[in-house]
Amino acid sequence: MFISRKAGSTSVIIQIAVKDCTSTTGALLPGLAFNTSGLAIYYSRTGAPGDVVGLNLVTATKGTWTSQGFIAVDENHTPGLYELHLPNAAVAAGSTSVIIHASGAANMLPLVILIELTAIDNQDPVRAGLSALPNAAAATNGGLPTNDNEGVILSSAELWKILNLQTPSGPYLSDIFELLLSWLAGKSTGGGSTEIRFRDFADTRDAVILTVDSMGNRSAVLLNLSS
Repeated sequence: MFISRKAGSTSVIIQIAVKDCTSTTGALLPGLAFNTSGLAIYYSRTGAPGDVVGLNLVTATKGTWTSQGFIAVDENHTPGLYELHLPNAAVAAGSTSVIIHASGAANMLPLVILIELTAIDNQDPVRAGLSALPNAAAATNGGLPTNDNEGVILSSAELWKILNLQTPSGPYLSDIFELLLSWLAGKSTGGGSTEIRFRDFADTRDAVILTVDSMGNRSAVLLNLSS
C-alpha cells in the first residue's frame, strides 16, 4: 500500500485493508481491534537511527483522531477495513518517507504501508501547500490570472494598476496613451507656424504644444498631462 502526506502533517488517519492469510480468494480479515492478541504495528522513518518504533494501540472513534488509535471502519458493511491513527511523530518533518508494518494477529496477512512524506501538500486544492503561489483561487482577487484563446483576462482594476505605473522618464503609462491619441487622432492648429497645438481626443484642452522652426524642427515641447 502506498500513499503520500505532507511532512509535518498532524492528526493523520489512514484507512487500511487487512487480508486473511487463510483465504484463497483474497478475503479480508474482520474482527480485529486495538487489543487483539498478537497484533503489532511498527513504523520506521527514512534516515532515522535506531530500532523501529512500536505503536501502543488504543481504541478510537472512527473519524476522530486519537494518537495510535485503531478501530474497525464498519464491521457490518465493510468487514476487514480499519482506521489507523498515526502518531504525529511518524509523519513529522525531517524524513522523506515512513514505512509501517502490521502483523501478528491470528490469520492476518502481514501488511506493509509506505507513506511518502512530501514537501508539498496534495490535499491543498488551492496551491498544494506552495507558499510562493497565491493562496486564492485562480481568476479571483489575489489569485493567478486565467486566460483563454484570447490571452490573459484582466479586470478593470488590474488594468488601471498597469496604466497608472510611472515610467522611468516621468509620465504615467496612461498619459503616454493619451498623448499618442492626441497626436494621432486629436484636432490640431497652427500648422505652418512656429507653434503647433494638438487637442486631446475629447477636445477639452491642448494636450501637446510644439514650438518649431520653419523646417518643423522642435525647439520646445509642452505636455499638458491630465494626471
